[in-house]
Amino acid sequence: MYFEVFLDVLFLRNLVMDYLLLRAVNRLLGRRESWLRSLWGSLIGALGVCLWILIPAGNGMGSAILVQAALSTIMVRVGCHTRTRRELAGGVLLLWAASAVAAGVWQLLLPYVTGRGPWEFLVLGAAGAGLPAAGIQVYRRKKGRAEHTYYVTLYANGKCKGVKGLYDTGNGLWDSTVGKPVSIVEPGVLEDLFSQEEMKGMKALLGGAWEQELPEGLRRCRPHYIPFSTVGRRDGLLLALTLDSLSVEGEGKFLVVKRPVVALSREGESFFREYGMILNPSLIDS
Repeated sequence: MYFEVFLDVLFLRNLVMDYLLLRAVNRLLGRRESWLRSLWGSLIGALGVCLWILIPAGNGMGSAILVQAALSTIMVRVGCHTRTRRELAGGVLLLWAASAVAAGVWQLLLPYVTGRGPWEFLVLGAAGAGLPAAGIQVYRRKKGRAEHTYYVTLYANGKCKGVKGLYDTGNGLWDSTVGKPVSIVEPGVLEDLFSQEEMKGMKALLGGAWEQELPEGLRRCRPHYIPFSTVGRRDGLLLALTLDSLSVEGEGKFLVVKRPVVALSREGESFFREYGMILNPSLIDS
């Protein structure tokens, strides 16, 4: 038994379907990557499938699984510009799930499509890739999740650090001296932005011991204290710093904030769980 395969048709079909699926995965991940990135990712996927077909020794079940896993990983990394391993793994799983649903939708609609030309193929492809994304988006909205997560990149002293941030409507901290909203960050997150000497000075400030001579990198961040209060606790003070900038990405948004104010949580506070930062809603909604 043998099959006749037209590589040009195989390439074009995979290119179109992979592109539509990557656009859907981008949407599901809450990212705003350009169509060009999705096109590059789909181009890699289509070329990879064609090359795999041309290799005589690589058509077994085991090689098929390995090739598809490798191609899916590269496609998501390029097409969705994922930054962390966890995000990459989630994107690959979403791509596989969307592909499975798209194949099912394709089989359901195929009997009702009279022609087999390029327009019919595009309609089937758009429906197969679009329906999974639309269905999951509707489910998410109906579920009405209170927690919204973003990917936040902090910049200070010529360095950057990426963290997972939680949009918290209960965070109403405000720095009245500069008139800016305040987000809360875990002190450990800042270790990649400041030197050991600067972190030592920061810990002293957290303990309430204001040192006369602060390290230069810490002094540039204008450390000061801001009042705060929480339910069931007495009013207190939090150490606040002004960073160079931060970027926030997720939920279909991307924004850059210059000179943001962040407050450091005190040891023992249970704000964070798996998050490195608690975002002030005014920072996102402004």
